[in-house]
Amino acid sequence: MSETKDSQRISLERNWETDPPGHFSIPPNELDENFFKRIGEDWMLITAAKPDGSVNSMTAAWGGVGFIWQQPVVFCFIRPQRYTKAFVEESSTFSLCFFNERHRDTLNFMGMVSGYNDGDKIARSGLTVEWRETEVLRVDPSGETDELTPYFDEAWMVLFCERLYQQDLLEECFVDKGMLADFYGKCGDESDLHTMYIAAIRDVMIVEGR
Repeated sequence: MSETKDSQRISLERNWETDPPGHFSIPPNELDENFFKRIGEDWMLITAAKPDGSVNSMTAAWGGVGFIWQQPVVFCFIRPQRYTKAFVEESSTFSLCFFNERHRDTLNFMGMVSGYNDGDKIARSGLTVEWRETEVLRVDPSGETDELTPYFDEAWMVLFCERLYQQDLLEECFVDKGMLADFYGKCGDESDLHTMYIAAIRDVMIVEGR
């Protein structure tokens, strides 16, 4: 993060109970990042945990940030065969981690290796899993209001998100049918169409000096 951006973040606030030194929280509506570049060019890691505490993560370059249902949200897309999909769907929360360019090889690795039958993918990546409480606002039968969300200590920016909505993309809903051939094969095989997730941004963590 540049010195200019550091100077612009006048409302950086550290949560002294949960944030390590140099880690600061900002309100989502104060983000001034170019997410066309952050997601489409720099890429991100979608990371989630199952109830048993196991964690998986995948590289993603499709998604965005916006505003719907009177709250800031992210939307991202996961193909059905990705091992991380089950982790996202078994948890109320997930994180989106963003890294500096020196981690490009790690992002490539996390995108190519599944974690399903490739051993401990995260350990092999060299990344360090950390945990942070994320506020869960939707009604939960268990009565829980916070959930521990995994993220990576090496990231310079992390969005902590609560999953609100998911929908499988449908072949018949494509207005431009050529996109099916371009991105999903000429037959438009529905088994390979992404699931879209919309999630509320509950917290944003910035790490200074990265």
